[in-house]
Amino acid sequence: MHVARSSIAETLAAVRDAVLMDANHLSQAEIGDIEDLALCLLKGAGRARNSLVPINQLPPEILSHIFHFLRPSFGDISSLYSVERSPNSAMEKAAVVCHHWRIIALGSPELWTTIDLSDDDARVGKLLQRSGEILVRHMHRVQDLSLDMDGSHYFVKPAPSLVRAVLMGWYDVDANEGSSPLFGGEAPLLREVTLKACLPWRACRFPSITHLRISQGDTPNSRFDDDFFSMLEVCHRLQLLVVTFTGNSDPSNDAGLSDTRVISLPDLRTLYLDSWFVDCMWSHRILSRVKIPRTCDIRLKGKGPYQPPLLAALLQPLNAMNFTLRSVSTLHIAFVQRYAAVHMAYNDETLSLTLAVPSGDASLGFAELNAAFETCTHLVVINPAPSPLIWHHWLGALPSLQRLTIVELGGSMGLSAVCRVLRQDMTPPCSDAPATTPCPSLHSLEWHSSHALPSEFWLTADRLARKGAALRSALVVREDDSTIKSVQRVSWDESGLADIQSLPDADGYPTGKAIKKAHTEAVSIPLLL
Repeated sequence: MHVARSSIAETLAAVRDAVLMDANHLSQAEIGDIEDLALCLLKGAGRARNSLVPINQLPPEILSHIFHFLRPSFGDISSLYSVERSPNSAMEKAAVVCHHWRIIALGSPELWTTIDLSDDDARVGKLLQRSGEILVRHMHRVQDLSLDMDGSHYFVKPAPSLVRAVLMGWYDVDANEGSSPLFGGEAPLLREVTLKACLPWRACRFPSITHLRISQGDTPNSRFDDDFFSMLEVCHRLQLLVVTFTGNSDPSNDAGLSDTRVISLPDLRTLYLDSWFVDCMWSHRILSRVKIPRTCDIRLKGKGPYQPPLLAALLQPLNAMNFTLRSVSTLHIAFVQRYAAVHMAYNDETLSLTLAVPSGDASLGFAELNAAFETCTHLVVINPAPSPLIWHHWLGALPSLQRLTIVELGGSMGLSAVCRVLRQDMTPPCSDAPATTPCPSLHSLEWHSSHALPSEFWLTADRLARKGAALRSALVVREDDSTIKSVQRVSWDESGLADIQSLPDADGYPTGKAIKKAHTEAVSIPLLL
């Protein structure tokens, strides 16, 4: 027969009160013993509150194994995003249920492998208050650590099992030359580090790091000085480096920059730099000081306000690296209606650009790049700019162009501008440069649009045919709402007589929206944190 726990507590309280009423016959020691016994019995009754729950009748080892499944799951380490984490760790979830579960959770070593204290929740503060220094004592067990607080006292102990670390906030770490590195310099398994914090760069020197994400704002450690490059030199196994500049630092200040050695990162596969144009100098310094493998996926993002030329401001350091822009064979360009911005992705022989071009910036800095795209043979343009002046500069910088793909979504009329440029010499207005033949190697034109072919197209075909140009055919893909309606091949002879053939199989051609989506995914740089 089970007696109600509330009745047990009431009975014990009544017995204690009855005994203490006759305290004149008891010594002080006996009174203390009775009070201690009653208190112990009352605590036992309170802690047995859940003893009849079936799950609490399981052995502690089984409960600990069940708690193990509460651990948050982590995403792909190669992801650009900081790894998504569960709001609370498994230990915290289990410890807040009852005293019995708390004792088991705190005593389970496997639950100490994941510590997430980045959630702005009152329960996190209570957990730290009740646990005291227990987290520091268990640092040797932690594999995944996420802190959004002043957690410098957690860094003093070695972390031999630590694999991932996300450090946000301000840390009271001694910035003197004699300061110790994070975790006493003992984190041999550390692979992934995400920093959005005020920490000395030399505190992060771990040769084992393969994935490093940095978000720098207006903090005392927001500058990329010699200590930063020394840290990168130690992290020679890096495969992914993401740097987001969010502050208003002064790029003209060279304080702390005396070493000009080039750092080699032979395993680097992905490099992302995101900055305001005022901070482009930081991107330049990183690109000029780091030797990047040819196969590395490079993505740059710059946003306004800026001073033209827009493109050269971001691509100039890449142009100095002969193995990059001078080997580009395919150039993707997308024009967008946004604030001034450049998104760039370079991988092997393909360069993708997304540009928001304000009025008045016609050259975009192509002249400053010194024929960097002289090897480009394929140009893909999405929502082309309608200004013929822009096309003068762009097509004039592509002497080896063989294929031109134009995707017009919405009301853009870029094909008309291109045709007007191709019908005349490539010398920009108000220029003393000699006239040049427009794209002498161009032999293939592909056009995606829902509009009818403009009249300029037929004038261009006639003009080029009579001049003996290489361009004698074009592929016209008519589409509507991401559905291809028809595919036609237009060809013309030397006299300008056109022949239009309808191709029966339209499913083998990508839609304009599909081309734009692939381009957007190629140049996108997600937010770091």
